[in-house]
Amino acid sequence: MKILKKIIKICLKIILAVIALLVAFLIYFNIPVKNNNPNAKLGVTFSYRYARDINLNWQETYLAILDDLQVKKIRLPVYWDLTEPADGQYDFSVLDWQITEAQKRGAEIILVIGQKVPRWPECYEPEWVKNKKPDLFSSQKELRNIELMEFIKEIVRRYQENQAVKYWQVENEPFLPFGICPELDINLLDREIALVREIDPNRQIIVTDSGELSLWVNAAKRADIFGTTGGVMEAALRTVYEIVTKQDLPKLDFEEVRGLEGVKEAVVKIGDLDVKVAVAHGLSNAKKLMDKVAAGEADYHFIEIMCCPGGCLGGRGQPIPTTDEVRKARMRAIYEEDAGLPLRKSHDNPAVKALYEEFLCEPNSHKAHELLHTHYTKREKYPECEDIFVEIEDTS
Repeated sequence: MKILKKIIKICLKIILAVIALLVAFLIYFNIPVKNNNPNAKLGVTFSYRYARDINLNWQETYLAILDDLQVKKIRLPVYWDLTEPADGQYDFSVLDWQITEAQKRGAEIILVIGQKVPRWPECYEPEWVKNKKPDLFSSQKELRNIELMEFIKEIVRRYQENQAVKYWQVENEPFLPFGICPELDINLLDREIALVREIDPNRQIIVTDSGELSLWVNAAKRADIFGTTGGVMEAALRTVYEIVTKQDLPKLDFEEVRGLEGVKEAVVKIGDLDVKVAVAHGLSNAKKLMDKVAAGEADYHFIEIMCCPGGCLGGRGQPIPTTDEVRKARMRAIYEEDAGLPLRKSHDNPAVKALYEEFLCEPNSHKAHELLHTHYTKREKYPECEDIFVEIEDTS
């Protein structure tokens, strides 16, 4: 009995300690910030559905927000079940009116699209989708996903030319398990984002996450700067500058490493050091660069090589056709999107900071070097592969 009481006491102490840590964590992350941000702008989310549910005249309420409160930034949820009440039949009257009234007053709109949008129960799958029977070769989930993608496509195409729409928000806090919603399908989320970006490459896409119950990692990492040639180097230079100089980087854009030239060379000033960098994309250009290094004709501090022409945005898995003009358009959209992101430096990412503080200790620590760095090892062709090719040839 004494042993049991002792075990219970220990368990209670552990539980209390965990609760105390959680409370401390919540207090720390909810303390008001000390630094003022003069560029921060307040806005509102307006749900005509919720206004109607609490017996307000939703049109009068919306106009009061625009006229009395003089709000210039408004987020509007696009409710799937109300906007597409029947298969292929759309009612845009409410959304058109809201956007038109905002546009008259010079307000900017964020349109929230997807199956999960603001206000309980969060997800608004139409009844006709729930009742629609899949064919023999698909499941109910696959059918719902197909219909959702068609719905998103219809919305984006309708409003992509409307100047009042400033941003697309794809889903609302998709990584937070809240609401009466289907289980999160990350592949579907990525497909939704890709679809919106393909139809309207000129607008930035927002992916939100819970302010109190998340580190924002999954949402933040869907930013695009790493998709273009020179992007990894540019992200690294932003961090290196501030670590070496202990000062804020006055200009975040390293335009010297951007563009579609096969090999780009630049000298970047970091404090008193002239950092020599080179970027190559396409393996033929990579060979030219490596031959130059091997011949002693270059002494770079930092080299980035990408196999695909133009970087990842010109590689497999991208929409076709891919020409230099298409690559330039994608690159331009990526940098425009990066310019509007709240987190533009890798070392400011909360997940990266936590990783170093709690595990890697500091940049270039022994543990970081051991786990994150790699070395080239020359490999010969695998003989098993050659045998397979021979066998295939013999049988054919």
